[in-house]
Amino acid sequence: MSLPDKSIVYDAKDSPRVTLARVGGQYDVTIEVDGLAPDRSVTAEERQVGITSLEPPTVHAKTTGQLIESGSRAVQAAAMVTPGVGDTLGPGELAMMHYRVSRALRVALRKIDEDV
Repeated sequence: MSLPDKSIVYDAKDSPRVTLARVGGQYDVTIEVDGLAPDRSVTAEERQVGITSLEPPTVHAKTTGQLIESGSRAVQAAAMVTPGVGDTLGPGELAMMHYRVSRALRVALRKIDEDV
């Protein structure tokens, strides 16, 4: 039995703005992060893991795990190819970016009654 269709916008201080929808047991999410302006489109490999756009980072996923991993990957990919941002990111910034995106997605998923 799948959960009913539902959508939510999660927007909190020091967190990316997440627009999440569950439709037919699958998930679509758009993650908005200030300052991202990637200068390339999605690669074939990124499309295979559900990333549909880098501007803004957008993901289509079949599971919550895929949503979290691909969402974080989409934001990091967008940051890495944003002029003036990607060339200055260090391991600490990338880890913090992953943490903030993952946390925002988990909170949004909980708000639509997903157990993550």
